[in-house]
Amino acid sequence: MALESFMANIQQEGAIGEDAFADLNLQPESDGKGTETPSEPPTGDKPKEEQPASQGAGADNANTPDVNQIPFHKRPEYLEQTRQEDERFAKFLKDRKEKSDNELAALEKPQENPPAEWFVELFGDNPDAWSKFNKFDQERQKVIVAEAVRLAKEEWERPAKEAKMMEDWVNGKVKSLEDHVQEKKLQPFDRNELMAIMNRVRPMSKDGTELDFHVGYELLMESKAREIADKSDKSNARKEIASNTVSNNRGEPSKKDYKTADDLRGKSFQELANL
Repeated sequence: MALESFMANIQQEGAIGEDAFADLNLQPESDGKGTETPSEPPTGDKPKEEQPASQGAGADNANTPDVNQIPFHKRPEYLEQTRQEDERFAKFLKDRKEKSDNELAALEKPQENPPAEWFVELFGDNPDAWSKFNKFDQERQKVIVAEAVRLAKEEWERPAKEAKMMEDWVNGKVKSLEDHVQEKKLQPFDRNELMAIMNRVRPMSKDGTELDFHVGYELLMESKAREIADKSDKSNARKEIASNTVSNNRGEPSKKDYKTADDLRGKSFQELANL
């Protein structure tokens, strides 16, 4: 027991005394109800895992359709242009309507105005007749304004209607050509390639009144045939060049301008001198 009491009074090396944390406030927190809640150690925010940009870009590219395969009236730039034109036209109609309403309100507002001099000279000083004339004139001006608005609207919508009519006409001609090719069992064609030929060459019908899509089809087939012939000629030329090169390499070996030890072995001094 004496030894244990003696060892208990000796501070151990590396041990922490009871008073080491006396200055630190490590009392458990209270929740206000007399219950002590232990403090939670701080936890660091875990870094979010970032998805590689290449995967997202690859997915976008995979889901993005080929621009050449999208019809013209469904392309984003055409739809955006149509939306902007609709907004401008709606604003135009709104401003025109507000202006017309203001003009009509001003016309409908009763005014204390005496008959004009020319009216008095023609019909006499008759306020009742002058009032009826003013009412008739206001109705006439309403009709004029409404007609002007109608004409402006038709003028605004005319280019869009003409473009739609042309698109429907082209679609009808292409469909008729597709039916003809299928019926005659001819070589199918690509619509974009056909339209490129039609826009570049613009073949006309015999009477010169419209584009002839059948002639455009024939030109497209001739162009494809020339491309195939050119590729065939180039392929044959490459084969001929390769054949000539191989035959030259397989010819007689060229004469050496030097002698090896095997060539000199067994030769006399006279033969060596004549070499």
